[in-house]
Order: sequence, then structure tokens, then C-alpha cells
Amino acid sequence: MTELINLKQEDATLKKEQKTFNKLSLQIVAKKVLLAEFQQVSLEYSQKYHKDLAPILNKHRKQLVQIVCFIDRHYDDVAFSKSDCKKLDSIIFDIAIDLVDEFDEVKQIYARRFGGNLDKAKQIDLELETDINHNDSVHEKTENNFQHKKNNKELGREARQKQETQDINKSIKDVYRQLAKELHPDRIANDENLEYKTSLMKRVNIAYEKQDLLTLLEIQIEIQQISQASMNNLALNKVKHFNKVLKNQLEKLEQEIQVVSSQFIINGMPMSGVANPKSILFALTHDIARTKTMLKELSYDLSLWKQDIRYLKQYIKDMRI
Repeated sequence: MTELINLKQEDATLKKEQKTFNKLSLQIVAKKVLLAEFQQVSLEYSQKYHKDLAPILNKHRKQLVQIVCFIDRHYDDVAFSKSDCKKLDSIIFDIAIDLVDEFDEVKQIYARRFGGNLDKAKQIDLELETDINHNDSVHEKTENNFQHKKNNKELGREARQKQETQDINKSIKDVYRQLAKELHPDRIANDENLEYKTSLMKRVNIAYEKQDLLTLLEIQIEIQQISQASMNNLALNKVKHFNKVLKNQLEKLEQEIQVVSSQFIINGMPMSGVANPKSILFALTHDIARTKTMLKELSYDLSLWKQDIRYLKQYIKDMRI
């Protein structure tokens, strides 16, 4: 992208604001590209996850259920030491705690082995959550009371922020209206460039919906609704105002990127892994390979235990907790 404003001003203050305008414009373009990459990767990630990883994870969960049931069934078959029994209990507990809601047999083993009434435990959790929500409600009421007691300075700041938001929306709407007047289908019914201008109007509508001032200005230059000279000679207050609009647009793009990238963090990926969209699919491929290996190893261990329970005893002996 070329700079929208050519810096030829003698006025140092105006030149500084023009530099800020160009810098923000370039940052917005870069963020748009990054957001598009994240959105594309998100789609590919979802498809690959459900096609390749989800079935393996489902097999892995069922395999863990087999292990819990096997250990529970053969717990008393061999004279395990007190230390061994602690390790067996640890295996059962660590697996069961994540699967109790999904498998009834695991729920029964968990309740029997650890003497806990799971439903009662859930009720306690529910009551705790209710208490937390109640405390949050009390805090919210206190916060609301505090809001009523805001001083004039704070109220003034909020009023200015509200006015600034309204000004930003108005300036974007003004540019949109200028473009719509020239590109609206009703005004170009007999125009030989109907198809071209209709496609431009679609771009305008999309940009306006996204509050994308930069694209709207680029289209104005593209159709020569405003000239490059006009952009170069925008008044100081106009450039300053546009900079506020662009900063707001940049913040929104950064928030969108954060929302899209956060889904990968929720799925267990470290924050460092989502800095680059290209690394996300690589990490998923690695997770698939790692889960396949884990599945194969557990299958092998379980087959050995079924052949001879002493293999389980040896496994427990080598295990560290």
C-alpha cells in the first residue's frame, strides 16, 4: 500500500499528524492481513481438528475408561504393596476425575473407590457457584452505587468520550454518504460502468459496516471523488480527527485478532504458539502425531496387562508420583 498523504507540508505540526496518518494506515493494512490469516487458519484448524484429532481423542478417552475398569477389576488379584495401591489409586483418580461426567462406569468406580458422592460434590460446587454469583451481584450493586457518586470530572470525561465516539461515527457516515451519492444503483442505472460501480458500492457497504474509514478514503481516491492533492492538503483539524478514527479502527482490529486467536489458547495452545498463524496448524499436526503415539503406547501396555497382570505390577513399580 502506498501512503495516502504525500508529505510536502511546511507546517511541522501538520506534517507530524500526516506522518501519524500514514503510519496508522500502514498498521491497519498489516492488521487486516493478519486477521485474514487468522480467520483462514481458524477455518482450516477447525476442519482438521474435527477430521483428524477429534476421533483420536475419542478413542483415547475410551481407552482410558478401559484402563480404569481393568485396574479396578484386578485391583485385588495380585498382592500389591501399600505403595503400589497408592499409585493405582492415583491412576484411577487422575483419569476418572476428567471422565466421570461422560461415562457411568467411571462415575461408579470413582464413587466407590474414593467414598465420594459425586452428585453431592456437584451440588456443593453448584452452591459455591451460587455464592460466587451472589457476591458478584453484591459487588455489582456496590459498583453501581459508586457510579452514582462519580464526581463531575469523571462524568465530564465520559461525556467527552461519548461525544468523540459520536464524532467518529459521523465522520465515517459522511464519507459513506459521499460515496453512496455517486455509486448508488439508482444513480447509475444508465451508466456504462454499471457493473464496476455496483461492485464498488458493495465494497463501500462492507467497509461502512466495519467502520473502515481507510478503505472508504481509498475508494474515494480510486474513483477520483477526492484528489491526491486534496488528501495532501487536508486541514490540520481534519487530519487529527481522521487519526482518531484510524486509531479506533486499529484497536477494533486488534480486538478481533485477539478474539480469533484466543480460541487456540482455550484449546491448550501456549500464547507464544498463536503469535504466528502459520505455526498453529503445525502445532495441531504435532498434537495429532503425539496423541497417536500415546494411543499406541497405551494400547500396548493394556495388551501386556491383559496377558499377564504382573506386567501391571512392573508398570506400577516403575511409576513415579
